[in-house]
Amino acid sequence: MEEGSSPVSSEQDDQDDVLMSVSFNQDGGCLAVATANGFRICNVSPYQETFRRVLASSAASPAGGGAIGTVAMLFRCNLLCLTGGGAIRSLHTNANFYCPPNKVLIWDDHLGRCIGELSFRQCVLAVKLRRDRIAVALRDRVYVYNFSDLNVLDKIYTSDNPNGLLQISTEVSSSSAGAGSSSGSSANSSGMVLACPSVTPGQVRVELYGMRKTVLIDAHESNLAALALTADGSLLATASEKGTVIRLFDARRQNAPPIQEFRRGVERATVSSLAFHSQAWLACSSDRGTVHVFAITYAGTPTINNNNTTSKSWSKTLSSPGKYLLKKASGGGEGKIYSSVAQVRGVPHPMVCAFVPDSVADSTTPTLAVAGMDELGNGVLLLSELASDGGEPKRVGYHRFFKKSGSAALAAAAQKSKKKPHQHSSASPQELYVQDTATYIAHGFDNIIVREEEDEIGFVSVEKTDPKSAAPSTVPSSPTKSDEPGNVRGQEISAE
Repeated sequence: MEEGSSPVSSEQDDQDDVLMSVSFNQDGGCLAVATANGFRICNVSPYQETFRRVLASSAASPAGGGAIGTVAMLFRCNLLCLTGGGAIRSLHTNANFYCPPNKVLIWDDHLGRCIGELSFRQCVLAVKLRRDRIAVALRDRVYVYNFSDLNVLDKIYTSDNPNGLLQISTEVSSSSAGAGSSSGSSANSSGMVLACPSVTPGQVRVELYGMRKTVLIDAHESNLAALALTADGSLLATASEKGTVIRLFDARRQNAPPIQEFRRGVERATVSSLAFHSQAWLACSSDRGTVHVFAITYAGTPTINNNNTTSKSWSKTLSSPGKYLLKKASGGGEGKIYSSVAQVRGVPHPMVCAFVPDSVADSTTPTLAVAGMDELGNGVLLLSELASDGGEPKRVGYHRFFKKSGSAALAAAAQKSKKKPHQHSSASPQELYVQDTATYIAHGFDNIIVREEEDEIGFVSVEKTDPKSAAPSTVPSSPTKSDEPGNVRGQEISAE
């Protein structure tokens, strides 16, 4: 067993644990699970729990508690971002570090400890990663950081954003038209696309950093409930708190009408996640227990990547797009509303969905992964292969990554029947150590501890401290402000 890892769970291991959130990594190939006792990472297909980290709460901390609220992965490398709810003691390093919900801890699982930290005056609601950027959503603003040195690059104010809605393009090499109200040429050179609520309810703000352009899209009349971007940031999908209609937009066009609209259902629902498969398919999960899959078309023509075998094989399904046409839309785009081409059931309380990478799925048709909870409180993962003829999806895998059983599970089920099931965060959203690690070590990121403080209007300091002045596995209890906002002081740390 790998050093620092705890034993793989038995059927009873999660009896006294609490499932906090689940999320997929950027390509849908890995699942990150946050619990009250720590976190675990699972490969999706073929399914396997690759490792877990058990972090015990420290009774000496005034904050108490030890839950990991969310886990954000960076593809399949050893760096993860954690948010939490108290003081944590790593069982395999015996070192205490503070993990409250208003901080983002950058965890190096190869070292088994925290190597960086972002601190806020508000609770962190979402963290999104790509190889060169970190984006953090708070209740009323979004921050963007450079990954190599944690310099703050941008701050965006939003309307009230209790769900922490935030999406970024994940293709670093993308030449996507991206832009925004950027602050600093370094932010604009990345070509990143960022989508979040604007200061107007129902409106999406898209920052196209590569083009230094901000796009405002009037998506819905009611408040936003879910957002999704394609990997290159060219397409934006939105859902409102009503949850009946999903809209698709060109993320580069200012106030353009939707290019396509989809009907999820006629009854209100809480949409928990939206997920793209390339630029051809869109999946939507909600608290109604059904995951809908929609086909993306332009003027009735399927948007198919000719180099993608999965899209090729599914093109027959869309040879007659009128099959899924419901009615004329009230306005915008094609003036049509489309129904789903497939519906996936089997997870009573879906929390997040994603398409499994084609190379992993070993299939000629798209495979959809749905993670959530069953009626007994188990965390479950359902894998469904979509039929090439548009028929019923085929279940190809069903796994429990968080296990409850016996009287405790029955009691939890009884409690759920008395009230509406809790809506868990989908933060937003796994064998792991790969070549990505070398990229960050080369930047000298190891051993950097960063503290940030906000005043009433935002950040006033960014501090990089010398690890020689503090225990390498312990985050300092209080920061020291730098001389100027955004400056980084302290010794540059080289890799171990």
